This record gives sequence, C-alpha cells and structure tokens, in this order.
Amino acid sequence: MLAELPQKASAKERLRWIVESFVRQLWGDRVFARLLCREFMDGPPERLELLTKTVLDQPYRQLSAMLPECAEELDPLLSAVSVSALILGHYQLAAGLPYLPEARTEHSSAETVSRHIIDLLEHGVSTSRLEHPEERTS
Repeated sequence: MLAELPQKASAKERLRWIVESFVRQLWGDRVFARLLCREFMDGPPERLELLTKTVLDQPYRQLSAMLPECAEELDPLLSAVSVSALILGHYQLAAGLPYLPEARTEHSSAETVSRHIIDLLEHGVSTSRLEHPEERTS
C-alpha cells in the first residue's frame, strides 16, 4: 500500500512520487510482486476483486485524479492502467534483461526503472522522428 500522496506538490512531482513509490514497492517486496503478477495472470475473480480493492485502489485513484492535469484529453483510468502496466511490465521482464543485447546490470534496478518510466512519461515518444527518419542524428 502506498503512503498518502503529497497534495501540495505539482502534478509532475506527484507523478514522480507515484511511479517511484510503486516501483519501490514491487522491487522491495518480491513475495508481494510475484503474488500480484501471479494473481493477475491466473487468479479467480473473487481474489482479483479483493486484490484490486485492497492493493490497487489507492494508486489508481491517485493516478486517475492527477493525470488529467498532465493530459486532460486522455481517459484518466486508462492512463493510470498504462502507467501501471509500464511498471509491472518492467518488473516482469527484468529477469530476461541480462540476455538482451547491450543490457546492463543497472537496467533492472528500481532507481533506473523509475527514472526511465518518468522520463518516458514526461517526454514521450516523438512521432516526428518516425515520420522523418532522415532527421535522426544517431
């Protein structure tokens, strides 16, 4: 369970706080994280309901309330799901990272994952680079 979100902080600071808190929770409690992932893959409906109401309700409410300040045109619940999916996906794929080309040990650390997800959310993916590949500098 995440601590109470600091309300006087800016939307950017609150987003950072939520991402860092959820990442720390997953990376810091392996039993909790594995249970969460397992239940979402194979749990019966009654356990999924309990898990969702006791574990995910607070962070989803926090994200859903805050995200419209960053992107009012997006659905708040779906945006909260997308942020959570980024975090959970990184957790689930961390074990395979050492086998990918150019992988480094720090790619699996909570700090690196938090920083990367926050950077991705703050700066997004530039579609102009996709439309104009000749403008790439790398």
